[in-house]
Amino acid sequence: MKRRQLTLDMGYRPDEFAQTLQGGFCSAEPRLQCHGSLPEWILEDANGLKTRLHIAPLPERRIGMLRLPRLQVELEMTADAESSIDDFLQRFHRHFHKGGG
Repeated sequence: MKRRQLTLDMGYRPDEFAQTLQGGFCSAEPRLQCHGSLPEWILEDANGLKTRLHIAPLPERRIGMLRLPRLQVELEMTADAESSIDDFLQRFHRHFHKGGG
């Protein structure tokens, strides 16, 4: 069994993150089973990948008068193959990436 842990600093409010996770992320094909609610979820796919996802608010980022939310996102992934974890992370980053040029 392969295991990987990752901690991310993301520009989301907790409610905004939960909406994206439970909406487009878990319902996109291939579908994920998403169990839980703020601040922790368990995500599972049909191939045996299991991810524990925990979020915690961080102090906002201040740039002059601009205030941006911050969220610590901890991912603990287990799967039979590294490629399953890599595929999950590509999907995660694709769904949670915010704009920019």
